[in-house]
Amino acid sequence: MKYIKKALTVGLLAGYAGKNADIKDIVRAGFRGKSSDVMLSNGKYHDEWFVPTHTGGGQEFVDVNGQKFTRLYGGGTPDREVLDFLGITDKDVNDFLKRNISQLGEKTRLFTDCLPEADGVWQYAYKVTSNEKEIGVVTGIETIDYSGTRVHIHAFILSPIE
Repeated sequence: MKYIKKALTVGLLAGYAGKNADIKDIVRAGFRGKSSDVMLSNGKYHDEWFVPTHTGGGQEFVDVNGQKFTRLYGGGTPDREVLDFLGITDKDVNDFLKRNISQLGEKTRLFTDCLPEADGVWQYAYKVTSNEKEIGVVTGIETIDYSGTRVHIHAFILSPIE
């Protein structure tokens, strides 16, 4: 599992989080989205996400040393009116999310809770909601609150592909 964790983290940081990003526009079953591919020293990472305005989802795949794994996610931010009332934008939320993904690395979006200290009025959290060890499936919820108001949520499903 160590290599799966590393592959999901390295791939996400290189793709969506923007370090060395080679992000492409794609269409999947009529849905417009984005995609990134990252070649790893021992495999590959592929991510596709579909978020037309402020909600949607996606799926990541990794193949490391022949072991295949997927992480699915869905969610987003509230309507623009909520963010306007708070005096922030989708970009502010997205920038905070990317910064936390980058700083927390393998500590989040995987198999254990990640509850860092608040960053001023911003609070990031990732909580595992179930862990079916016999099957290998883990679910989790990632949230960002701003001044006590929820401004981001992603639900995750992590699963081996066998």
